[in-house]
Amino acid sequence: FNALLHAYATRSDSKAAHRLFQRMLDEAEKPDGNSIAAMLRFGSGVESEELLKHMRTAGVEPSERLYNAVLKARVDDADAAAAATDDILERMRADGVAPSTVTYNIALHGAAMRRDADAMKRYLAEMRARGVGLDRITYDILAKHLGRIGGRDAELRDLVTA
Repeated sequence: FNALLHAYATRSDSKAAHRLFQRMLDEAEKPDGNSIAAMLRFGSGVESEELLKHMRTAGVEPSERLYNAVLKARVDDADAAAAATDDILERMRADGVAPSTVTYNIALHGAAMRRDADAMKRYLAEMRARGVGLDRITYDILAKHLGRIGGRDAELRDLVTA
């Protein structure tokens, strides 16, 4: 099943992948991390969260990679709010998966796209408090956001330079 799911994902054949995934579930085949990851390429944020439920039901160990894919799908969803991102981060930690720089970059990007400086400040503060380093991508996201708002947010600027 996984080889076919990945082939459909590579070809961006969402309908075939969804049919195969449903067949997999109908035949009582347990999806694993690879099948969930393949399906995450097609889902909206809400569908991605449903896949997380399948993951738990199937006994698939949660991983940073899977949570990052769910978070990315949620952040790319135009209707996503900061609360959805925060909820995913909280579930991730509850499952014993520590958010990484990549995880926070996804959250920061979503907040920047929503122009939600308060969420950006919160994620930066969490990164600092948890000892998660900022990388080139983090600084790129922050620089673009500060450029869009004309650098008028002194608190965010201070968090970036701390």
